[in-house]
Amino acid sequence: MAVITHLDERRIARILAGFGVHRLHAFDSADEGIENTNYFVLASRDESNPAGRYVLTLLEEASPTAADPSQLCRVLEWARSAGLPVPELVRGDDGEVWVRDEGKRALLSKRIPGSHVAVATEHQCQQIGRFLGRFHSSADSLGEDWRPHDRGADWLRRLRAVVEQHLVPSDRAILGQQVGFAASMLERNDVRSLSRGLIHADLFRDNVLFQKGRLSGVIDFHCAASGYRLLDLAIALNDWCAASVPFNEANAISLLRGYHMEIALGEEELMFLPGFLRYAALSFWLSRLAGEIKNSNGVHLPNKDPEEYRSVLIRHIRSPRHWTTKDLGSAEVDRPTSCHASG
Repeated sequence: MAVITHLDERRIARILAGFGVHRLHAFDSADEGIENTNYFVLASRDESNPAGRYVLTLLEEASPTAADPSQLCRVLEWARSAGLPVPELVRGDDGEVWVRDEGKRALLSKRIPGSHVAVATEHQCQQIGRFLGRFHSSADSLGEDWRPHDRGADWLRRLRAVVEQHLVPSDRAILGQQVGFAASMLERNDVRSLSRGLIHADLFRDNVLFQKGRLSGVIDFHCAASGYRLLDLAIALNDWCAASVPFNEANAISLLRGYHMEIALGEEELMFLPGFLRYAALSFWLSRLAGEIKNSNGVHLPNKDPEEYRSVLIRHIRSPRHWTTKDLGSAEVDRPTSCHASG
């Protein structure tokens, strides 16, 4: 979550009124994230109703990787109907899930209790794996043509051309080698045959909430798209396990086992997982470098440190991880009725 457009009390109250929420008690800006403007709001529909906690999101629509607002809302409403712990959208008096204000769309959702974790436990990582597996398996029933995840080989080459002139020679060499590696991997026929479907594409720790050690919510589906499930798994592994030094093997095994409980991972997928870990790290290094360049040119949007994912990429290159199905145990488990019961 983040604040890009600063909202005053009067504008927040006006937006809330479009959702049938007419009494604003308090509000505070949210500081994390880079995509959209978010405020925490305490409000009630009128004087006769108790105050509730909400998240007000103003869609900046500045990122080409962001999901279409209509599709984003369908993802959230489908996920809730599937029993997944995601934000519950508030509909306005006209039945719409967003209101327009000064040319931008705003969403209002009920705030999920819980907090982000800085250092994850094995148990929390297993819950993340199980959530991701349930998200992927449940999405099979949607039968909808989602927008494609756009960070493929062409995107890698295009971003490389944008950022490489700003890098020192050693980093320019690493970037060129790794873009070549990832593009070649993605163009292989056996990789193209890997499972695809709706992916979250941004399952970082700052997009997950835990309460008393249990997963209470997953937020920020603005990057949701159709893509490789293995990429979604690699993105999560990189943040929950590889962002630490050294690589947290115990957390990685727990996350993979959690996923394997919901969707069995085969040897072919595990064979390509080290390559996808590099590809995922490379894509976030590139996107953060591009954001840094934009900000140096006066754009001034929130951006995370590119060095974090350069370091993750280097560690994968120097010490690639390899797993087999023997590491994951049996995939035969009783399925929980809700991710809240995934512990």
